Amino acid sequence: MRQLAWFLVAMSAFACDGGDNLASWHSGARPVQADASPETPPTPGTLAQPNVAQAALEASPSLADPAPPGGGETVPDGPPTASSAPWPLAGEFAISEILPRPSDSVAGARAWLELVNRADAPRSLDGCELSSGGAVSLSLSAADAAEAGAYVLVATAGAATAADDGLPAPDVTVDGELKLGAFDSLELRCGSTEIFALPDALLDPSGREAGVALQRDAASPWEPVTVAGSSPAAATWCDALPTYGPGGRGTPGEPNLACDADVDWCRLMYPALVTAKVGVSFLGRIEVAEPGITDGKGALPADFVCQLGLAPDGADPEGGEFIWTSADADPAPPANLASPRRSLIARPTPTEAGIADLAARCTKTGGVTWLYCDLDGSQNGYSTAQAGHALILAP
Repeated sequence: MRQLAWFLVAMSAFACDGGDNLASWHSGARPVQADASPETPPTPGTLAQPNVAQAALEASPSLADPAPPGGGETVPDGPPTASSAPWPLAGEFAISEILPRPSDSVAGARAWLELVNRADAPRSLDGCELSSGGAVSLSLSAADAAEAGAYVLVATAGAATAADDGLPAPDVTVDGELKLGAFDSLELRCGSTEIFALPDALLDPSGREAGVALQRDAASPWEPVTVAGSSPAAATWCDALPTYGPGGRGTPGEPNLACDADVDWCRLMYPALVTAKVGVSFLGRIEVAEPGITDGKGALPADFVCQLGLAPDGADPEGGEFIWTSADADPAPPANLASPRRSLIARPTPTEAGIADLAARCTKTGGVTWLYCDLDGSQNGYSTAQAGHALILAP
């Protein structure tokens, strides 16, 4: 009887406790002490960032991973699907790049539009519409939502029979052919919400080179995109420089370059005339100026490169005949060199006897764009009459 009474008292205490100590009662384990060390909380992660070479030109936000759901739910392994993310609000997507007139020389070349998700969370464009003054409407399809800061390429899905125009696979496709050059205006709507209205000037293909995208300057500050047809006046727009395929220029699906992508100024300082020998290197000097980069004496960024080139007499430095040698810091720069000018040296090695032209070139985009220069500087363009010369003797 004493054992039965003890059992009834114990069960009554368990019932009042709500069953929280069921495991302890069942296993005979003692409750955890209140002063036990708590577990270390997990460190939040961040979403993947855009590619490093243009992150320097155009920063993207990051998000902390959401807290693990409770109740035994499973955290999804993949990116959010279009159905799991909401449509954007007005102004949450911005125009980054547009190619209204595809290349005339490439069969199957497509027009395209690049958007950027400026919201701080994933957004879906699945089921949204592009329209032209209400007269033309194209539905959008997207398998996945766009992450915060993501660049979203919108285009017609590539036809299997069409020639490859080099355009990456679109993130969002339209239900017909995207003929941006025929639009007299362009609006993005998701349900009854107007996300943005594109200025007409960005759609006008007249006088523009076919296959060249119009890009937003990566150095311009992002401003909230207003609706009702207003223009994003804070942004500078210019022709894209990198190539993405045959007859196509732009950075579809990736951050843009700055519109001022060229080095400001450079000059071939030395030699104006030199006698050299095949297989024996000689000294050349380049002077370069790019405010904010060449000021001071610190190391130059990896994407900032100057080179000295050798080619047959009269060659065009953009024609592929020059053999280029990269320059290094000058250990003994001229004493009268004023900032932001910087002196660099290169030691080319001739490979053939004869008379050769010498030229210099510099880039701040890792070779995407080059500024060519001669003995009187780049301010008036490159001229063979102002090239340096080398008399190269046989070994």
